[in-house]
Amino acid sequence: MLEQLLPNVFIATNSLTDLLVVKVKFMVSKNDRDITNDIDPEKNNILIMMDDGWSSQYEIGFKEMLSRDMVGTIAVITSFVDQRRYIANAELFEIYTYGWDIVSHTVSHQNLNEISRKKQTKELLKAAKWLKSHNFTRGLDTVVYPYGEYNQETLEIMKENNIINGRTTRYELNDDSYINRLEVDCFVVLYDDTTFYIKGLIDEALLQDKTLILVFHKYGEDDEYSYDTNKFIEVLDYLNEIRDKINIITYSQWTEYLDNVVNQSSEAG
Repeated sequence: MLEQLLPNVFIATNSLTDLLVVKVKFMVSKNDRDITNDIDPEKNNILIMMDDGWSSQYEIGFKEMLSRDMVGTIAVITSFVDQRRYIANAELFEIYTYGWDIVSHTVSHQNLNEISRKKQTKELLKAAKWLKSHNFTRGLDTVVYPYGEYNQETLEIMKENNIINGRTTRYELNDDSYINRLEVDCFVVLYDDTTFYIKGLIDEALLQDKTLILVFHKYGEDDEYSYDTNKFIEVLDYLNEIRDKINIITYSQWTEYLDNVVNQSSEAG
């Protein structure tokens, strides 16, 4: 049976043909990527991230980006997966097979700056264990801090467990040559943010030759952390228009780029 070739993975398919397609996508996604083929070092890097793992991230975020041949990164709260209004594990698997990253947003989205070291350790390591058990191995070394909050103990726990990437909610562009991998910056997109504002961030990243991370949450709801679907599509179309100037990549692609291109260039210099 083909299912036996995909251990510990739940596959939602309607036919043997669908299963074959999933198998091929899985094999492709598991292959080691050639960083020089994925990223043009002459272009600026743009990352689109979606936090929390809301259901609309699959129905709208993923599908709209997929139709434009774009990849992104979803930061999941692992205990919320398969819960009402949140993304399903089968959907995450589909997203992952298309080359996206699934990374940790901890187990239960507690403020790490307000809980004990023991509880922090549990939040970080149980989430990593969940990702690994579901074969979401790209991005195992990355955490998105709930509420953007963390402290020195958080960083110590991460270093002790080889979690080398942490993303904040601090509104800044990232300079690839001078970056603290445990305190990466981003711009969180909110309900009232205009497309003019977001396009301006993109243009500024190009002007400064820096990496921009745009973070979305929900789509199409009346909520501070939701973004209008049509405005999201307008942003994607703008990114598509300037594809000759940018790489639209996942978090793990970016960190591979930092390791294999930026660091080597610095050493050579």
